[in-house]
Amino acid sequence: MVNTNHGVHKITSHTWLIDEFGLDTQYLLEGTERSLLIDTGTGVADLRALVEKLTGKPYDVAATHGHNDHTGGCIQFPQLFIHPDDIAMVNPTLENKQDYAAKILERYGAGDRPGFSLSDIVDGPLPKMIPICGGHTFDLGDRIIETLEVPGHTAGSIVFLDRKNHLLFSGDALNPIFLLWIDAPSPVDAARIFLGKAKQIAAMRRDGAFEAMYGGHCDKDPLDPQVLPDLIACAEGIIDGSISKKHKKIHIFDAPFYSFGLADILMDK
Repeated sequence: MVNTNHGVHKITSHTWLIDEFGLDTQYLLEGTERSLLIDTGTGVADLRALVEKLTGKPYDVAATHGHNDHTGGCIQFPQLFIHPDDIAMVNPTLENKQDYAAKILERYGAGDRPGFSLSDIVDGPLPKMIPICGGHTFDLGDRIIETLEVPGHTAGSIVFLDRKNHLLFSGDALNPIFLLWIDAPSPVDAARIFLGKAKQIAAMRRDGAFEAMYGGHCDKDPLDPQVLPDLIACAEGIIDGSISKKHKKIHIFDAPFYSFGLADILMDK
């Protein structure tokens, strides 16, 4: 595997944001005893070598959900913690990973992605899948990371809460460009499922459990704090019919979105 240079940014003295060339974002959290890697990216470079360069401690690897841009690099590790509802969708084939990376390159170009090319992507066997649900904790020594379930983007979407540092790592569960792709009888049913969990997360922020929220496609900065209330308002608008979907070209999507403030919700796969 080609060992290219990810973008690495320190969030705290023992927390790193890892930018996989604009494809997605991973996070490495270090405690006094262990570390935790959140998501494995698409797998276009040697993430394992980078992780082991940043931390000399033993570490676990967990996925926020099963999509290939968050589990594609899991083949570099012996095991992956993931919600049981998303295990079946983990299928980071070479073709799938190259297809996603090609779409990003076509949309944004390669100017800020030195060393990254489709030929860097490799295939390999899946690691051992270890199912985890809401309530699971990772004890890093002086730092406990909590797992919370937020179904909506996928049935098994989970987020990771670091109360000590007031951080929430939300994967794609609470993004401003939000793909509400959970299977449900209707868009209203899907929005209701997501809305209940999103309100719980918002209440936790109001209670001081976290201040900054880092998503699965951040650059250097956390998500705008207005994203969460706007997502909630947008879901409420879908449910009560006050918001209609309109066709937009956003990111790599050309599709109908429901929109409110900073939130754009796509429900068509």
